[in-house]
Amino acid sequence: MTTAIDDIALQEELALTPLSKKVLRRMLKYLAPYKWAITAVLAMEVVYVACALAGPKLVRIAIDEHIVKGDVVGLAAVAGLYVLASLLRWVFALNQIRLGSNRGQRVLNDLRNAVFTHVQRLSMNYFDRTKAGRIIARADRDIESLEEIITWGLVELTSCILCLIGVTIAMCLSSAKLFTAIFVTMPPLLVASILFHKYGLAAYRRTRESISRITANLAENINGVRVVQAFARETRNAMAFRKLNDRFIRDIMGASRVWNTYFPFIDLMFAIATGIILLYGASLLANGELTIGVLPEFMLLLGFFFWPLEGLTNLYNGALSATAAAERIFQLLDTVPEIRDHDDAKAIPRIKGRVEFKDIYFSYDVNGKREWVLKDISFTAEAGQTIALVGPTGGGKSSTVALIPRFYEAQKGRVSIDHYDVKDVTMASLHRQMGIVLQESFLFTGTVMENLKFANPDVSEKRVIEAAKALGAHESIMKLSDGYKTEVQERGEGLSQGERQLICFTRAFIADPRILILDEATSSVDTMIEQKLQDAMGRLMRGRTSFVVAHRLSTVRHADLVLVIGDGVIKERGTHSELLEMDGEYAKLYREYMRDLG
Repeated sequence: MTTAIDDIALQEELALTPLSKKVLRRMLKYLAPYKWAITAVLAMEVVYVACALAGPKLVRIAIDEHIVKGDVVGLAAVAGLYVLASLLRWVFALNQIRLGSNRGQRVLNDLRNAVFTHVQRLSMNYFDRTKAGRIIARADRDIESLEEIITWGLVELTSCILCLIGVTIAMCLSSAKLFTAIFVTMPPLLVASILFHKYGLAAYRRTRESISRITANLAENINGVRVVQAFARETRNAMAFRKLNDRFIRDIMGASRVWNTYFPFIDLMFAIATGIILLYGASLLANGELTIGVLPEFMLLLGFFFWPLEGLTNLYNGALSATAAAERIFQLLDTVPEIRDHDDAKAIPRIKGRVEFKDIYFSYDVNGKREWVLKDISFTAEAGQTIALVGPTGGGKSSTVALIPRFYEAQKGRVSIDHYDVKDVTMASLHRQMGIVLQESFLFTGTVMENLKFANPDVSEKRVIEAAKALGAHESIMKLSDGYKTEVQERGEGLSQGERQLICFTRAFIADPRILILDEATSSVDTMIEQKLQDAMGRLMRGRTSFVVAHRLSTVRHADLVLVIGDGVIKERGTHSELLEMDGEYAKLYREYMRDLG
């Protein structure tokens, strides 16, 4: 399915700059820290090319000065020099591969680290409108596409240029007449190169976009496989995926046609040039205008003349693919977090936990349209109080609590903590004093212990175990196959929902937050497990300012303040008993909840 958000993301990706100096300069910045290794590789390439071009000259000398004269001793010496030049080429090629590969992989790792670090800092708005698969494609496939050009691009470019200059000089010195004769092939090659540049970059951009769509669709269907199977969408989704694959095939074949037309054309020009050399060279040889050794020398040099042209073609072909990938990577790196620390932001000191919402208006901006999700929200949570937010789905509860850690930013109004406007403090200092447990109990791959220490890696294992015991999670953890050393599968698979949520509660407890946000933290477990989680929540919330977004009203009975939020406004406020006495919307919700319990 294609949504408005998909269309926005697609428009962003297609609005790319052409192959430009800017892209090249940015790629060179990642090469700069390895300039000495690059210099060494290029120096080796100079020797490599010199040894290669020495071969045809040695062949001419061997024929004209030794074979024709029957000089076996001199021929053996020339043959030895030829073998020595080949041996030097082999040695320098080996060292180039070793040093170049090492340097190339380090550059790619630096780029991966830059992308990962930047993605971690992007605002939630970005993830709302960008599929995870698209982000993964940029951090994985696009960077992988740069490997060849980053590792060998500069070396191959240097080699081709040196070879073209060297072979041109050598051909002129060997026979200026033969060299002039092959220039008939130059105009067609120039025209073909211009056309290749025009159509090649566009073709590779389409290819990168197609593979991005496939990756995004694949990631989405893997993450949602249970929903896919539950609604019997396997066949329909497979058909949609097949269409994406068909489009990719069309795009990759289009790019292949461009390349597979140009590359054989160079071979055709080489064949024409060879025919010219044979015919014209034989005429010059018959007239005594060149020696017999010049003809094989020139034929070998001709191969060296067209080899760099083919090399430059391959290099440009790789550069087209790499440029399209680099544009997408740099576009991601250039994405400025919509919510970030102001230049004069200061770290917030240890907080007590007083939170105030004053005249808050907030909306999500999707596809250029703005509809207010929250309207004129005002309330105060004193330090240590528990604030419960209840109401219908989509009413604005989760959006309200998301403003506290500044995951989103209100368009109007002010959110303050201990009288500090959250816009005026650094987000890192703010987040370090907050704990968040969501409905989806997200765990990372690693051991249970590593997950518990996620927010506080320096805490001792003894302290972790004490925290788990305090929240009632220790017993459940010890029942796992390896206790705290149990390996957690991707997204916590293999653990029950209750076990995962207990680990998340304990993780938040170990972080020792001053403000705690529980967003539907118990809504996805059955009622038998809920009581255990309720006990853990009670211990977790003790002494902390807590915000509880609840669907099950059993979690809000003891809250200091209950806010009934619907249609983006606070419809009712008060304690559990006060709201029941009002016999309004909360009382209706509570009666329905009790009726569902039977």
